[in-house]
Formats: sequence, C-alpha cells, structure tokens
Amino acid sequence: MTEKSNNNGRAFEFACLKLLHDKIATCRQVKIVENSAFEAAKRAWEKIDSPLKANFQNSAEIFATTIFNCEPRMTEKADDFLTLAIQQDSKGETADVRDIVVARQNLCWEIGFSLKNNHKAASTAAYPKILILAKNGWAQKHLPTILQKLRRFLSAWKD
Repeated sequence: MTEKSNNNGRAFEFACLKLLHDKIATCRQVKIVENSAFEAAKRAWEKIDSPLKANFQNSAEIFATTIFNCEPRMTEKADDFLTLAIQQDSKGETADVRDIVVARQNLCWEIGFSLKNNHKAASTAAYPKILILAKNGWAQKHLPTILQKLRRFLSAWKD
C-alpha cells in the first residue's frame, strides 16, 4: 500500500469517527479514545485537501446513516456513554480487521467497522463491500437483515 493510500484510509477513518461522535453526541454521552491510531488519523485528515475532505465527509454521512438504521442502540438515549476508538493496525495481525470500534461498557456491547472508501478490496469478489463484526450473539440474529439492507444500499450507489 502506498503512503498516500494509507494516509487517505486514515483520513477516511477520522472523518467517519468524527461524524459518528457528532451525531451520537446529540442524543447521548460519547467519548473518543485519543490513542496513537487516532492521532495518526487526525494528522492524515489535516494533510488532505478540501475537496477530498468533502468527499470523505459525504461518504461518512452515508456510512453513519446506514449504521444507525441497522444498530439503533448507538443512538438510543441512556445514562451511560459510548466509547469510539480507531483501532491499532497491529490488531489486523490477529485477524481483527476493524478500523473503528464502538463500545458500551455497561452492556458488554461492542461493534466494529472495517472501512473502505473507493478501495480495490471493496470491489473484489473475495472481500465483502462492508464488513461488520459484532462481539456477541446479536450478530448471528441480525446479520441477515443487515446484509440485506447493505446490499440494497450498495446496489443503489453502484448505479
């Protein structure tokens, strides 16, 4: 992967994380984990030009809307808070390919997203266009519905 591609991926992660935070913050408490992956993504975001930022923000808006429709727990009003984190790339070495992880500690609930924006892997049949991983039995119960919604969403954007 080229440095530009890597930095664009990090900038896209930052755009998605920031938008998730801003939207969730309108209805509940949410905090961003400012780890080294967050700092790298923030630096990448600050280096890209305005047209690319606008593109990433539009894509992040579509991502957030889709995710909130599929997982209403993220935006339900509650006394606890959600934690948003950009995951370290090193986690991929142990097969955890999530880029953003959203956690709700009091429910032992966690969901993660592997993000791709205009990426070859997203258009190759060997890889899913959007990969959603959940850490509890919720995924087995709801994954067919989510995949159906995502297929409709992706086919609408493909045309």
